[in-house]
Amino acid sequence: MLPILRNSNSLSPFDDFLGSFDSFFDHDWFKDFDIRPKSNAYYHYNEENNEYIIDIQVPGFKKEDIKIEVNDSGIYLIGEVKDESIKNKVSRSKFSYVLRRGEIDVKSIDASLEDGILTVKFKTAEPKKKAMKQIEIKGS
Repeated sequence: MLPILRNSNSLSPFDDFLGSFDSFFDHDWFKDFDIRPKSNAYYHYNEENNEYIIDIQVPGFKKEDIKIEVNDSGIYLIGEVKDESIKNKVSRSKFSYVLRRGEIDVKSIDASLEDGILTVKFKTAEPKKKAMKQIEIKGS
């Protein structure tokens, strides 16, 4: 399952109310996935037609404020509002997400930013076959 972790600093009583539903997400439906928000940024995660979709609310952020990196262990989504005049007008000016998932098809990753929503889409790659090698024992 995809565990949802919330920052202990709630923005409103409504956030605490939503926290009571976290047990629903403790089910092991997406055991291969691990997405952990490191801020109060809100997101939605979904799978459609063998494509994984992450939508993150990022009002006030420009595409230049957001960095997306991929390596063997997963996708890293990092953002920080750089414009000081906007920084004071938004509820948060930084976010950081990590989606720990191996075998991501790097060529399939697509990201867009529209109306304050960052959308990242990707597909998983075929698992790499692990090679078995026989080792010769030396000696008598």
